[in-house]
Amino acid sequence: MAAPRASRGSLRTRLWPARGDRSRRGHRGLRGGRARAAHPGTAGKAPAQGADRHRRRDRERDGRRQGAVVATIDGGRPSRGAPRRASRAAGAAYDGTAVAHRGALIDAPTTIDFPEQLPLRAQKRDLFVDVDGVPIKVTNLDKLYWEPEGYTKADLLTYWFNIAPWTLPYLEGRPLTLKRMPNGADAEFFYAKQAPGHTPSWMHTSPVTSRDGKTVDYLIATSRASLVWLANLGCIELHPWHSRVDDISHPDYAFFDLDPMGDATFDMVREVALLVRTVLDRLGLKGYPRTSGATGMQIYVPIERVHTAAQVREWVGRVCRLINRADPDRTTMEWSVDRRGSEVFLDHNMNTEGKNIAVTYSPRPERHASVATPLRWEEVEQPFFPRDFTIATIWQRLAAVGELFGPVVGGGQDLSEAMRALGMDPAARSDEQAHVAGPARPTASPPARRTASPPQAPQPESAADVVTRLEEYDRRRDFNKTPEPAGRRDGEPGRDGPRFVLQHHLATRLHHDLRLERDGTAPSWALPKGLPDIKGVRHLAVQTEDHPIEYMSFSGQIPSGEYGAGPVRIWDEGTYDLLEWTDRKVTFRLNGRRHHGEYHLFRTGRDDPSQWLVIRADEDALAEVSDLVPPPPQIAPMLATDGGTAFDDPHWMFEIKWDGVRAIATVVRPGAGGDGTTTLVSRNGNDITAGYPELRPLWERVLARNAVLDGEIVALDEQGRPSFQRLQHRMHSRDATAVARAVKRTPVTLVIFDVVALDGDLICDEPLARRLEVLDELLVPGGPFVRSNAIRGDGIAMYQAAQAQGLEGLIAKRADSTYKPGRRSRDWRKLKVRREVEAVIGGWLPGDGNRTNRLGALLVGLYDEGVLRYVGRVGTGFDDSELKRLGALLDRHSVASSPFSTAPNPQGRWVEPIMVCRVEYGEVTEDAKLRHPSYKGTVPDADPRQCLVDDLRHA
Repeated sequence: MAAPRASRGSLRTRLWPARGDRSRRGHRGLRGGRARAAHPGTAGKAPAQGADRHRRRDRERDGRRQGAVVATIDGGRPSRGAPRRASRAAGAAYDGTAVAHRGALIDAPTTIDFPEQLPLRAQKRDLFVDVDGVPIKVTNLDKLYWEPEGYTKADLLTYWFNIAPWTLPYLEGRPLTLKRMPNGADAEFFYAKQAPGHTPSWMHTSPVTSRDGKTVDYLIATSRASLVWLANLGCIELHPWHSRVDDISHPDYAFFDLDPMGDATFDMVREVALLVRTVLDRLGLKGYPRTSGATGMQIYVPIERVHTAAQVREWVGRVCRLINRADPDRTTMEWSVDRRGSEVFLDHNMNTEGKNIAVTYSPRPERHASVATPLRWEEVEQPFFPRDFTIATIWQRLAAVGELFGPVVGGGQDLSEAMRALGMDPAARSDEQAHVAGPARPTASPPARRTASPPQAPQPESAADVVTRLEEYDRRRDFNKTPEPAGRRDGEPGRDGPRFVLQHHLATRLHHDLRLERDGTAPSWALPKGLPDIKGVRHLAVQTEDHPIEYMSFSGQIPSGEYGAGPVRIWDEGTYDLLEWTDRKVTFRLNGRRHHGEYHLFRTGRDDPSQWLVIRADEDALAEVSDLVPPPPQIAPMLATDGGTAFDDPHWMFEIKWDGVRAIATVVRPGAGGDGTTTLVSRNGNDITAGYPELRPLWERVLARNAVLDGEIVALDEQGRPSFQRLQHRMHSRDATAVARAVKRTPVTLVIFDVVALDGDLICDEPLARRLEVLDELLVPGGPFVRSNAIRGDGIAMYQAAQAQGLEGLIAKRADSTYKPGRRSRDWRKLKVRREVEAVIGGWLPGDGNRTNRLGALLVGLYDEGVLRYVGRVGTGFDDSELKRLGALLDRHSVASSPFSTAPNPQGRWVEPIMVCRVEYGEVTEDAKLRHPSYKGTVPDADPRQCLVDDLRHA
């Protein structure tokens, strides 16, 4: 194995370039690898009280069990996850005083390990968070907001900062009522509708006027910056309307609010939610459940925006009355609180125009800081508690199950037939005044983008010209379905010069989208091979429609069926120097994280003006890039030891043990004139790439010039579980024709669980937890490529879930373990699931060596429709005394012919099928054969006829 090339500079330097070049969407780096400024005035002080509280809480949590999120590839049901709490004090206390130099990054006083840290900096005596280019002054970050849990205001701000991409779709265009709790979850609160006088100029607002003539200037959250600003006001919750300001009278969803009263339990809430689902199913509608984050649940039903809020409220009320009549013991619609008893209150009035409720993913002022969390119906069928989903645990869940609630705002269902089924006329307009508890028939203007106060770069000479150039962009997209930004005409130019972005776009085929900010829009080119890295190498560039400037920060998933469907990620961004721009040629110099240097874009097609080429122009092209980005090293896989029984430990991480073929995947991107490549090497060092052609596109999903990943190739059964038997059909295929047939018959998946080299540098010495953070940044899962989920601490619950789902077991890994290539280490342990069955002894085989002419293996079977079916041979688990005892029994009951329906082995020696033994095994093959069986003893009083093949199917 070739030795890895020595690194030129630390990994920290490689992942965190100079501040002026760094992008917020680049690698976050290995946590702890970046030198961060301690908060001013804290040097030499004792650890913060918050850190002491954190340690006390951890001790108090000992012995309390939470479940673990376990997700098989087919979307197995997740259960609970424990908080990953780690003080960020970095050895320094936080005392709320800032006197550091301008721009010094400091650690926020958080007690939760969030996916991304708050970009906090000190300026004189003030603190600022820089979000999307907007500086936001923040205060009182060390104030306790959830006192028993020890969570601070910094935790609240960092939560909204991280949850923004998930929750903003449910806030878009909706007036906000703020629930302000400036002194924390246990203190007094008040509601606020009117935008405060100190609202910054960049915040979106919209005036909403009620029938009585009263106008309220509502805030509208449109960005991550707006969420951080609102959280700094003390908004634990955000309450959006059920309709949007562009059509304020017509909601785009109906919803059922289930609120347990008195002694009603959450299990009752779940059961009532399932009743709601049954009714919706019969009405031909689909509902989407979520926890309220407190004690109840809601079921959202996306609908077309053609019915008034009063009609929707009436329809929901009729459904609720049906449910109440069907189950009066568990439900109530009594308006008087003292008459509701201990039932689940069906509150259809929350659909009234102007009413609002905590937005999806909003934290709640409840114990544990629980979160309003979308659910699968399969989860609603099983016991769980709302506190399982908190601001600390939600990240593991999102990584495991992704977005479940997108359809709620992704397009409505026709409610007309469901209305008719309940005796309503969809075309009729009911008396809206009689059905509005809040503002009656509000009207609204569209969200107004206020002019930003900082100095702006030159704007296009004609706004009409910008409108014209974005018409094609708008025409190709349905903004009710795609999360891409609409073609607004008010994008803010870069302050440090015109910006560029290279977006990694996995549409029908992978390409990079180059966008150059110019005159209010972003002219764009699709680059199938990306930018060339060597002078003189030409790559195709296809000019596409101009995009809005807002698109330059877009990173997300374009839905299937939409133009350009597929994931989009930021590959590189920065500023550029324009050297020349004509109709046929553009010359520019990039100043990015990954790309620096001069490029020419020139048009080649006479008949097709979209055909261009891009070429690297400067002399210092990739002459030194080979030094900056050395080739990937060769790595042998690290191996696990047998680990015994499952255990809980916060210092360990647990993930599924995938039953397949171990593979080290090396990926190299194009750029030097060649194609991107993926190489797969087995545990024994054999190149197995040719046997798995569907895995060759892996390089397209890795955001690095080159990388070395560790994973497992698996073949899945109909339940989404790994089947080693199926994989065996692929393992020995090498002929191209046979491989092509096998790909169609038995497709495989590559489950990736580690990254050990990045851009030519080994990162084996980094702790596992940090390597997994890098893997999250690098990998774009999808297709046959899956990211294995690791859960910290909860090994027993995860083991039980794996056992229930019929999986092979777990791998336990120390969170701080380094990667030891080619070595077996106790830092990684196999926790195999073992099952037992009682089987009938039908024969035996003689052994070898010191067991010649003695028992070598038992031949065992199970009855299937009256005949004894052979299920395997058991050759382990015997000691000398048991071998002697079994030998005498077998001789005593010897017969001439096989009792099995099909003789399993011509060398077998047969016995009467009257003896039963217990057998422990790992898995069952598709043809009902035991894998890795081991003898555990005889069962003298068992009835052989009760040992059935069905026992395996239900194990």
